[in-house]
Amino acid sequence: MDVAVALGSNCNQTLTLSGSAIENFSCTFTAASTQALTLILTVPAQRWETVTITNLALTGPNGNIITGGTPTHQAITITQNKAILLRNGSTQNWQVPQLATIEVFNIMGKKVVQKSAASPLDLSRLPAGIYVLRAQSGPLFQSLRINNF
Repeated sequence: MDVAVALGSNCNQTLTLSGSAIENFSCTFTAASTQALTLILTVPAQRWETVTITNLALTGPNGNIITGGTPTHQAITITQNKAILLRNGSTQNWQVPQLATIEVFNIMGKKVVQKSAASPLDLSRLPAGIYVLRAQSGPLFQSLRINNF
């Protein structure tokens, strides 16, 4: 299984699992203290439930930037590629926080579905129309417009 790893625009690599684990991955770069970085691990959908991250450490000149120093953000958000099943039998993918609550609203603003991000999102049985999906995880939310015809 191949896992794509990207840290901002730095260290874009595809790592191949040997056995069942990537034993060690290291990325060295220089970034401004005001630059936001996003670590992205892209794992094939059929293997998502088997991913475990242990001993994750992001370190800088002043020590560990997750738990020490004075970082501007100290949160790690794990996202998953959510497949949305539509009326026409196709699927649309949406990158959402793993622990998010997903709400589906019809064009009139009425909530028609509420699910956790962990459960499947099947819109194929809803009436044809335009829907707005909202994923909320803590104070953060994102939305997506779906044409379900």
